Amino acid sequence: KDVATEFVNHRPSDNIGLTLFGGEAFTQCPLTTDHGMLLRALGNASCELQGQGLIQPGTAIGMGLSVSQNSEMLLSRLLSGSTGRFILDADALTILANWYAKKSNPLPVFQGQSLILTPHVGEAARLLACKTEDIQNDREGAVRRIVERYRAVVVLKGHHTLVASPSRSEIFMCEAGNPFMAMGGMGDLLSGMIVARWAYLTHRMPAGTPPGRLAFQAAASAVWLHATASDMLVSADEPEDPSLVNTARKVASLRVKLEREANCG
Repeated sequence: KDVATEFVNHRPSDNIGLTLFGGEAFTQCPLTTDHGMLLRALGNASCELQGQGLIQPGTAIGMGLSVSQNSEMLLSRLLSGSTGRFILDADALTILANWYAKKSNPLPVFQGQSLILTPHVGEAARLLACKTEDIQNDREGAVRRIVERYRAVVVLKGHHTLVASPSRSEIFMCEAGNPFMAMGGMGDLLSGMIVARWAYLTHRMPAGTPPGRLAFQAAASAVWLHATASDMLVSADEPEDPSLVNTARKVASLRVKLEREANCG
């Protein structure tokens, strides 16, 4: 909430809304320039999961953030000693690369802090201070190098998206997906899905599950759901437009269907 408040305060002229995600998404505050009302809604916001108590918080940052001094200060504040779960995408990855890509020491990760990075090939190249050709020529090697340098679970997006973790040797490769997933906003949708899966799996996986495994499972399952939902749209007998809105809707219906089948089985 502190980070979101600071974000709002740095954009006094913007229309900003607040949507909360739990079992479902709902609008806490519509788009508005009345930031006083927005901040009151933010202060009153809480999330529960089917009566099981408060969800462990997660933060996705970077989408539309910009690469500026204020953005660097915001990201630094978020990562410098804060505990919690953080997904870094887009501009946050560029800022991170500016800080650590050419340093010999890896990113310091604090006790109680878990990170997931979600770069596309260009962002991956910035994170490793190399060329995009180097990433594409050895995607598995590249994702392992990013994991080692930034000590985070890494989702390397693209054809056959890869998910790798510091806590396991094997890499998850998602064979689902199609070229329509390269359209604008799909990466933002994936980051939001990972946040939601991360919170949800906290209450579904056995108590004591290592944080690294939880983060990996959240990322890998979100990647698969995202890609499979898009494939279902374009491969249906009567194909649907694989737009951002339609993909998000299909993700929700697919998740519910799979959970019902699991509960019945």
